[in-house]
Parts: sequence; C-alpha cells; structure tokens
Amino acid sequence: MENAAHQLRTYCDPASYCPDNSDDESEFTGFATRDEVVDVAVSCDGTWQKRGHQSLYGVQAACSAVTGKVLDYEIQSRFCRECQIHNSWDKATEKYRQWKANHTPKCSINYQGSSHSMEAHGAVQM
Repeated sequence: MENAAHQLRTYCDPASYCPDNSDDESEFTGFATRDEVVDVAVSCDGTWQKRGHQSLYGVQAACSAVTGKVLDYEIQSRFCRECQIHNSWDKATEKYRQWKANHTPKCSINYQGSSHSMEAHGAVQM
C-alpha cells in the first residue's frame, strides 16, 4: 500500500501542497510528505464472510479514485475463539480474571454491533 500512496502523490497536483503565501522555496517539496494527510477521492467497499448480514467477520477497503489502488483496509471481527472457549469459566475466579487481563490486548473482537453496519463503521475507521 505504500507504493499505492506514493503513486497517488505523483498523480496529485503538486501546487495543492505548496503553502499559499510561502516565499521560502525550501518549504515546497512538490508532493505531500510520507506522514501528511492528503485530501483525495476514494471509493470504499466492504465484504463479509457470509451473506445475509449475519457474518462474524468483515473486510472494508478504500481505493483511490485516481489510481484504483487500495490505500487502506480494515478487518473487523465480532468473534474470538478463545473468548468462546473461556466463556463457560466462572467469571468470579482469579484464574478467569488473569486470563481475561492477558487476553484482552490480543482479543480478535474489534467490532461490536450488527453485521449490517460493519461496512459503514469500517469506512469511518479508515
């Protein structure tokens, strides 16, 4: 995706990145820097693991309207196998609390909500 971002910068109008009232030519590089946010038109689309808005997983992508290359993507999950396995444990025990504390940072669940709204949520996250 880094190549896609670089290619997009070469297509964009360099004048739009030049400070309007800058007399110092050293400030003008012609293109946006690597970390600079660039205002470009994108097309977002998403897909789910299965049809019918009942999926536990979804993937959204943002593609450049200029180059057609993928600029960013978001993978969303409403399911974690480890959480499902440990769901039957007594949540009041110290063993469960330790497991939960260690597991939470790496849990694959990163989306709460309906599958139907996954695509819109992913677009906002990107």
